[in-house]
Amino acid sequence: MKTFTIYGTGICFSIGMALGMTMAVAGQAPSFEDIDINGDGYISKAESMISRDMNKNWAELDTNHDGRASVSEFSRFESAENYSPTHDADEPEPGAAPM
Repeated sequence: MKTFTIYGTGICFSIGMALGMTMAVAGQAPSFEDIDINGDGYISKAESMISRDMNKNWAELDTNHDGRASVSEFSRFESAENYSPTHDADEPEPGAAPM
């Protein structure tokens, strides 16, 4: 049984990495369903390897520290990672002509 589990995890990981690379090329962030490769309703640490930010910040994603991330934990993590530009007038927007 352990051999099957290890083999299955390897296959899931390979599929997930291919999916992650495809999404990165397309410029899209993967959805919860894209990352939850085995379809169990949670993102495992192994499945989180699709996203460098998600894997690197696993403790912030898995807020209840149960070893897996639920949809609500993923949503919270995703919204916290959203870019919100500062409203500082001294800082030009990226690509803007120099003043």
